[in-house]
Amino acid sequence: MTFVAILPVSATYYDVNNTIINPGATVYIGEQQLNFNTPNVLAALQGDDAIGWWPSASLLSTTAPTQTYDLNQLNLASMYISQSDFGNYPGNWYGVKDGQYDGRGSLFNVQDPSLSLDIFDISTGTVVTGGNVVQGDQLTFRINTNLNSALDSSTRAQDTINAPNSGNIDIIVRNSLGSTYTSLYNGNGPQATSSLTEQDVNQQQWFWGTTGGAVPATTNVNYAWDTGVIDATGQFLYKNGVYIVIAKSRLNGMYDNYLNTGATYTCSTVSQPATITIVTNTVSLSANVESVIRGNPFSVTITGKPYTTYHLWVTGASKMTGGSNNQPPTILKNQAGVMFDPSTTTSQPATNTPYKPVADNGGYMSQSGVTVWNDVAHGDDMTTFGPDSQALGDGTFEYANVTLDQTGARTVEWWTTPLTQATQYTIRVEQDFGTTSNHNYIYDEVPMQVQQGSVTIVAAGTQRYNISDNVQFSGIDTASQNVYLFITGPMLNPAGADFTATPGQVSANVINGNASTFERPTVRGDNTWVWEWYTSGVPLYSGNYTVYAVGEPNDTTHLSNASYASVTIFINSPLGSANISQTISPNVTATVTANVTSNVTSKANVTVTATGTPTVTTTISNMPTNTQVPVTPVITATQFTTFVITPKQNAPTETIPPLPAITPRKSPLSPYTPIAGMVIVCGIFSAIKRKR
Repeated sequence: MTFVAILPVSATYYDVNNTIINPGATVYIGEQQLNFNTPNVLAALQGDDAIGWWPSASLLSTTAPTQTYDLNQLNLASMYISQSDFGNYPGNWYGVKDGQYDGRGSLFNVQDPSLSLDIFDISTGTVVTGGNVVQGDQLTFRINTNLNSALDSSTRAQDTINAPNSGNIDIIVRNSLGSTYTSLYNGNGPQATSSLTEQDVNQQQWFWGTTGGAVPATTNVNYAWDTGVIDATGQFLYKNGVYIVIAKSRLNGMYDNYLNTGATYTCSTVSQPATITIVTNTVSLSANVESVIRGNPFSVTITGKPYTTYHLWVTGASKMTGGSNNQPPTILKNQAGVMFDPSTTTSQPATNTPYKPVADNGGYMSQSGVTVWNDVAHGDDMTTFGPDSQALGDGTFEYANVTLDQTGARTVEWWTTPLTQATQYTIRVEQDFGTTSNHNYIYDEVPMQVQQGSVTIVAAGTQRYNISDNVQFSGIDTASQNVYLFITGPMLNPAGADFTATPGQVSANVINGNASTFERPTVRGDNTWVWEWYTSGVPLYSGNYTVYAVGEPNDTTHLSNASYASVTIFINSPLGSANISQTISPNVTATVTANVTSNVTSKANVTVTATGTPTVTTTISNMPTNTQVPVTPVITATQFTTFVITPKQNAPTETIPPLPAITPRKSPLSPYTPIAGMVIVCGIFSAIKRKR
C-alpha cells in the first residue's frame, strides 16, 4: 500500500496546509505528505487498530467496513491519499476497533478533486470564455472548485497567506506565441501587475482580484487584467490574438499524482483550457444579400464587442412620408437581443405632441449630430398619428438597440412590404465608446437596394369566353406575397371593380389601399399564382374587359409606382347587342342602320353614337327589354377616320380602323363581298370582320 512510506516523486510538489489538526478534514485523491499525527486526530483514534470505509447507505454500527487499513501500516505523519488505495472509496473514513465501527465521528473525508475556470469580462459583467473581447476590457477569472476545503482553518493548519509556496491554485495565461504569464498588468498604475500564482481559492466559486473572491461589483474589484495597457511607444502590450487560460492545482503533489491513464487529469487537477480572443475595438456590418425585392425580408449581421449594445437604424429616411411606395424598411419585432423604443401604436400621443424617444435609443445623438429618431421616417400624419405614422410606429420600427452575444455577433432581420419605396438605403450601426467631451465613435454601414419586383398575368384559353365559363388567370409575382386582382370594362368603374360587380354598381368598386376589396390569391413559394373566376350568374355586358394583377392593393389611378400587368378578355353576354347592316367609305355620305337589342332593364335609355365628321348621336328612350329597334343615323363621312357604335348608356367606345373605299350599298352585304364590314356590339363591344 503506497500510503505507508513509498511516496511518488512530484515535480511540482508544494506543502499547502498539509497538517490535519482536527478530525473531519476533507482530503483529496492525489495529496501526499498529509500529517495526521496531531493531538486531536490521535485522540480520535484512541484504542483503534484500523481505519475503515463503509458505503454511504450502510448502518455503521451493524455492518462491517468494506475496506480497512491497519494503523500499524500507516505513516500518520506523512500519508498519501493514493488513487489506487482511496480512489474507489470516496467519502468518510472512520476509526475501526476489532473489525467494527468505533462509534466516533469521521476521521477524514476523501474527495475527488474538481476544477474549472471561466474568463469573466468586468466591463460587461458576463462570461466571455471562447469569445472575443476588445482591447481595453477589464478581465478576471472565475474558478469553480471543491479544493477550497483545503483552506478550511477548522481542520487544517493554515500556511501564512502570500508566504512562499502558499495557495492551492495557480492560474496560467499563455499568448498565441506560447509565452506564459505569471502576472498580468492591472492598469492601477504604470507597470503595475498582479500575480497569477499561489492563489488562495477559499470558496467554491471564486474570482481573481476581488475582495474575498466575491462576484465582481462596483466597489470590490481590487485589480483585473487590463487588456488595453500600452507601452511607452503607445503600442498595446497584449496584442490581438487568442489567449489560453487554465487553473492548476498546486495542492500537495496531487497534480503529478492523480493521473488519468498516465495523463494530467483535466477537470480534476487542472481545468479545461479556456480561450479568449483579444480584438481591436471595431464594429462591422454585413448583409445577407446586396438587394431584395420589396415584400421580402433581408438581414444584417453586426460583429463587434461581446455583450455590448449598438445603435442600428436606416439612415437618411426622415423625409419619407410613410405612404404607399414611400416607406423605408423596418426591423422585425420579437428578435433576441433587439430592443425597441416603446411604440406609439399602443399609446397614441396627444395631437400635436411630438414623440419622445428613449434617451439612449432613439434619442442617441449620432456622429452626424442628429438623433437617431430624427434621422428616420415618422409619417406625414405623425401629429395626428394617422395610418402612415402607425405603419412606422412613429419611427420606432426603423431603429433599435442591439446587444451582441458572447461571440460578439448578432443577426437582425429587416422587413420590406409592397409599400416600401424601391430605392437604395443605408443601414448604419454605431456606438460612442468615449465620453460627452471626448467622443470615440465606432460605426459601419451597409447599402441595401430594394427593388420593385414584377407581376405577370395570362388568361387560359382563347381569351374569349361566355358568361358561365370558368376563366383561369395565372402569372408570376416577385413583388409581393399576394397578388391583387380587379377588373375594368363596360359600365364598370374605370378605376377598378371586383369580379362580382354589376355594371354601374358603385359598392363593388375596389378601394385603393383597401386589400379586402380586391381578389387576393396567394403567391406560391416559386413565385407563381393561380386564380379562377367563376362567371356563372355575373351580370356583365358583352364586351372587352381588362383584368389587372398588381403587387399591392392599388387601383388604375395609382399604378405609376406599382408592379402590375393586365390582360384583356372578351365576355359574350346576353345583356344587349347591336349590329351594323351597312358600311361606308371615307368622304362619302351614307346612311348606316344598326339593329339594337337591350336586355339591361325593362326600360332602358340606349344611345347609339356614330363618330366621323361630324359625330352623330341617336338616343332611344325607355327601350323595352329584349326588343330589337332599327337605328339609322345619317353620317357625312368627310375626313372619315373612325366609326363607332355604342348601344349602351355611358359605355366606352370601340374604335374601328378606316375602311377601304367601296360603293355605298343600301342592303346588307353578302358575306362574299370583297370587303364587308360588320360591327357586333354586345353591351359596349364592337368587332369588325373583314372577308377577303
